[in-house]
Amino acid sequence: VLIDKKNFSWTVDANISFIKNTLESLNSGTDYMLTRSGFDSNNSNYDYIAIVGQPLGNMYGYVWDGIYQYSDFNLNPDGSMTLKPGVADLSGRLGTSTKIDGGYVKYKILDDDINITDKDRTIIGNGYPDWFGGFSTAFYIYGIDLSAVFQYSYGNDVFNVTRFQATRTNK
Repeated sequence: VLIDKKNFSWTVDANISFIKNTLESLNSGTDYMLTRSGFDSNNSNYDYIAIVGQPLGNMYGYVWDGIYQYSDFNLNPDGSMTLKPGVADLSGRLGTSTKIDGGYVKYKILDDDINITDKDRTIIGNGYPDWFGGFSTAFYIYGIDLSAVFQYSYGNDVFNVTRFQATRTNK
């Protein structure tokens, strides 16, 4: 309570919380569990992972490495283009050869080969905020109440489904 008079008062409240968690175990001694958010029935990829010893809320997927550029391809004498050696190849995921047209997303290679497979998936973020809270303020003046409430969070990653869908690599 900052001010408390007969016809005027002003109060302020605040709170803050920190999230710290660790997954202790899963059924039958399993080390990890994959799940999907279910935002799109056409997407069958798992996009969250729970690992024993890790915090809950870990997002699981491919590490973004930009968009394919002309410099990623060799121009063949017949006018076609093929990926240069060592450039990540999305062909297996797309069901067609990787092309420069259409703005295909390029992912980082995390295993031993250039083909982007499930072995190239890893933890890419966490949806839980590092901390969150809120504050409120209220005024009372001559029989009129006025109040406002604010909430905030900080440190959480956001899974941008719109971008995921728009980049045409959601197979």
